Amino acid sequence: MHMESSKKQISNASVLVQELILTAARKGNAIHYETAIVSAGYLAGVTILRASGLDLRSRQPGELIESDWVSERVAELLMVMRGVSAQKALGRDGGWKDSIPREHRPAKSMFDLIAELETPFRKTLLDQSVPHELHAAVAVRAAVEFIGDAKPDLHVDIGKALAYTALVKAARTIPPSQMATSLTQSRSKPWWRFW
Repeated sequence: MHMESSKKQISNASVLVQELILTAARKGNAIHYETAIVSAGYLAGVTILRASGLDLRSRQPGELIESDWVSERVAELLMVMRGVSAQKALGRDGGWKDSIPREHRPAKSMFDLIAELETPFRKTLLDQSVPHELHAAVAVRAAVEFIGDAKPDLHVDIGKALAYTALVKAARTIPPSQMATSLTQSRSKPWWRFW
């Protein structure tokens, strides 16, 4: 797939994913941006984990895993997030690995958000014919878009820390269900090469 058409496809699909996530991140009439940001990060992380080729069926939900392949994908997606942040004038560096103040925790748990959003996320991307190897990139782009949307109510560095922490946590934690364990992704195309 041509790089420019991949960028456009990721951008277009990201808008649809943002709309999907906003349904889970509403708190009354307001949007809880912390929840929106981590939702996108969790979706990217669980997508990486499911694409890892690890047998998740033999593991218990919540169990932590270590995988060099997963760690490499997380590093690649951090590069994607940094690149999109620079494009959005949110600053490329800083904030990603900061601690998150307690008052900025998401309103729902990782397991609840994955259970609520993973199936519609996958359906949305399949309906849009987004190749599997781009699914995680769509999710992290949505996370960065939410970071920009949350300004000035949420400091950019807190948004970055939320996105990165959610990505890492979901990529290294066995999810609550095994509904999509057979999904595979190409291991030959790093997501960051599309930026």
